[in-house]
Amino acid sequence: MKQNKLLLIDGHSILSRAFYGVPILSNHEGIPTNGVFGFLNIFFKELELEETEHVAVFLGTVFFFILFYSRLFALDFSIKQNF
Repeated sequence: MKQNKLLLIDGHSILSRAFYGVPILSNHEGIPTNGVFGFLNIFFKELELEETEHVAVFLGTVFFFILFYSRLFALDFSIKQNF
């Protein structure tokens, strides 16, 4: 039986790594493109390595905020009284 794979990507982390880890590139208007270039290189490399059927890229901090507090509440339910 074949299992479906889901690849979850922390887009904000990869984008910031790509922006600061790739030499400065810019388009003809002077807008920096090194972050997008690096992100897409990493993204397509991961797609080739993982051979997954589904991909989700999370950008922003809302997902991590919810994940952090859900884990925090799971550790200590008395914290919920203070929020």
